[in-house]
Amino acid sequence: MRIISASARAWRVQLDGIFAIVFIIVLTSATAVASGAVRSVCPNEGSPGFRSYLLDCRAYEMVTPPYKGGFAAVVEGISGDGSQLELRSLGIFSHPQDTSSIVGVYQTTRTDRGWKSLPFDAPFTLFSNFNVETVSRDFTNSLWSARYSARSSVPGLYLGAPPVGPFEYIGPTSPPNAVTAVLRRLAGTSRDLTHSVYRVDAPIPGERNSLWPGDKTADAGQPSLYEYSGLNNAEPRLVGVSNVGPTESIAKSDLISECGTYFGGPAPFGSGLPPSVYNAVSESGTAVFFTALGRDYPGCAELGSGVVMPAVNELYARLDASRSDAHTVAISEPSEADCKKCELSERADAIFEGASFDGSRAFFATTQHLLPGSGSGMELYMYDFNGPAGGRVTLVSGGDPVGARVQHVVRVSDDGSHVYFLAQGKLTTVPNAFGKHAESGAENLYVYEHDGAFPQGHIAFIGQGAVSVAQTTSDGRFLIFTSAADLTPDEEERVEAGQVFEYDTQSGVLIRVSRGQNGYNEDGNSEVYPAMIPDRTSRLDLPIEKSTRLAMSADGAYVFFTSEDALTPQALSGVMNVYEYHAGRLGLVSDGHDLVSVFGHPAVELLGTDESGRDVFFETADQLVPQDTDTQLDVYDARIEGGFPAAATTPGCSGDSCQGPLASGLPLTASPTSSSGGESAVPPVSGRALKGKRTSKRLTKHVKKHQKAHTHRAKKAAGGWR
Repeated sequence: MRIISASARAWRVQLDGIFAIVFIIVLTSATAVASGAVRSVCPNEGSPGFRSYLLDCRAYEMVTPPYKGGFAAVVEGISGDGSQLELRSLGIFSHPQDTSSIVGVYQTTRTDRGWKSLPFDAPFTLFSNFNVETVSRDFTNSLWSARYSARSSVPGLYLGAPPVGPFEYIGPTSPPNAVTAVLRRLAGTSRDLTHSVYRVDAPIPGERNSLWPGDKTADAGQPSLYEYSGLNNAEPRLVGVSNVGPTESIAKSDLISECGTYFGGPAPFGSGLPPSVYNAVSESGTAVFFTALGRDYPGCAELGSGVVMPAVNELYARLDASRSDAHTVAISEPSEADCKKCELSERADAIFEGASFDGSRAFFATTQHLLPGSGSGMELYMYDFNGPAGGRVTLVSGGDPVGARVQHVVRVSDDGSHVYFLAQGKLTTVPNAFGKHAESGAENLYVYEHDGAFPQGHIAFIGQGAVSVAQTTSDGRFLIFTSAADLTPDEEERVEAGQVFEYDTQSGVLIRVSRGQNGYNEDGNSEVYPAMIPDRTSRLDLPIEKSTRLAMSADGAYVFFTSEDALTPQALSGVMNVYEYHAGRLGLVSDGHDLVSVFGHPAVELLGTDESGRDVFFETADQLVPQDTDTQLDVYDARIEGGFPAAATTPGCSGDSCQGPLASGLPLTASPTSSSGGESAVPPVSGRALKGKRTSKRLTKHVKKHQKAHTHRAKKAAGGWR
């Protein structure tokens, strides 16, 4: 009998009533007595990582190797199936002989005997130094910036199969005879990394020119975008151009705005919101969404009338840049062929809010009265490349003649079928599942659905209150988010520090998942400890981001979150813990007792789940398996039916045989290992890694937060200080 089937049965008997529950308990006990022994519920109970308090037969697996050279590891990426991770570390990582890197990048893979870390590396005869920019979602490809003396004195860009190649040349990072690299800030890539976009800021007065020769971007400090497609390019292409067909060279490119071009779009000026780059590069790389800065943008008007730029910030898509039919499509100022009813006389800035993964749909907000039915204030629109001629632009936030007054787009689903947003307008009169109605002027949370079920589009009211962080499944059916608002009846109209909620568009039901186990500790209602999910907002659009920092499985069945509230009897209050919600049940993922505080931050952190919910990764300083022999931070996987067999024990001794032979020297060296399961390490090939700007900033921040040189472990179990 497996616990998964048992959990399904427990869910059914809750519907049948208490008598059915009692009957099952008695029957199970009688069966155990009749057989003379209690059968194992979970097939992995013999693993040292197994814990009875974990749901779904989960067991702990140590992902990071025992030897870390005194430094914690940063999880940069998680594969979709949870079998591989990209780790980075500032220290000598994996084993004492690993001296290959200044900033080490490692591919950590699950094997039958444990997790094994291998360094990304290249022969010194090929690259004198390198930096691994990113890896693909399935870990079949990687993007490298590497110096190869036979080609140039500055690095070039290469595609390589992780972790050690072979490598294919993409193109230079700078023009000939340049002293430093120009393409140093990766902005986004296609799924297979064969298309990549880079941001370069125009130099401010007194700085050395940082743009490629021929780039006419004039405003100091504003960005210009470059793109590579395929292999063996002599130079990159500019993205923000109006050329029909591929550009012959950067010098012959017609920039739409010589003030600047943003990847996706800039943050709304003065809003405090981050810029949106969500799916700004399509899955295939054939579509890149960008915003051309207009004269109203700060600093643009001062460039003079002779500088090319639109009147306001406009959203565009550059399509098929490397093909003969390359062209640019105006998204926020559509042509009559795309939108017959669009009004373009009074223009206003367009704000990119995201796109579908395949690039077929783009969402943007503007105060421009673009279509009939739009009112005053901010409205939300969708541009659909697959829409009918003359009708490719749709008003998403319609329904209130006064205007939607959109406040914030919470999330766009990867397939573009759902967009969740907050608006002050009353866009529907249909109540939510609890009988509550949207109110004009309030923070109303809506979902707009445009799929097979609603081919003409449909708006549903979810609830009322601010949303902090949100995630959605790829098909948009499920949304999880954090909010301090009183959104469900089980909160009893209390003041809340913050809860995690899940919404199902098919049923229209909203539930609170951050609740106590069987009502424990006031059912998780807390004015002090908020429940949280990872924030997946990023300034980069990389495929690996799609499967990293996930708090929910692809089918919405598993939800993971953190809280310092004790939601189970095993957890201490005031201690950060990772929790799982599945099939109406709540349980611990971390051990509930990690009291370590690192420079004011809890050691425990939720890193994300794989798409199936089978693997959930988290960080902790507690030693959860025998292989963990230090007090440093480690990455663990709480895996369904996971865990590895116990390591073989050394036979004992007795009497004088325990003393061993006499020796004059001290040849005491530990056996190197790169596996948390105990396998011997393979020494890496030689090479020297570059300390890239993106890498060093993230790692420096991580080290400041997590390095444990001054961590005090002696704390009081009850009400421990942090």
